Amino acid sequence: MEGQVRVMPGVRLGYLEQTAVSGAQSTVKEEVMSRMEEYQTALAEVEIAEAECTEGLPCQLERLESALAAFETAGGYTVQVRASSAWSAWAVWAVWWHALAVFVC
Repeated sequence: MEGQVRVMPGVRLGYLEQTAVSGAQSTVKEEVMSRMEEYQTALAEVEIAEAECTEGLPCQLERLESALAAFETAGGYTVQVRASSAWSAWAVWAVWWHALAVFVC
């Protein structure tokens, strides 16, 4: 099968493996979020900066400000919504595909 896929500018495309891990306890949403490496790294930096910001020193506050900026750039406050949207889009596609397969067969 050959063809082309075109993605509009500004659209981010992701891939979530469809392999199940025996005994896995995470939800699909948690799996989607775990693959958002830029977000996970930024979140970890914010948590470290917050923990170290105990005295309110300028260097501590600067690190926290920098970490928060990186977190926002990584989609920090919208990641939950994006992960839910990814799951919703997949679920809609799966239902559509199943309906098409039933119709064709």
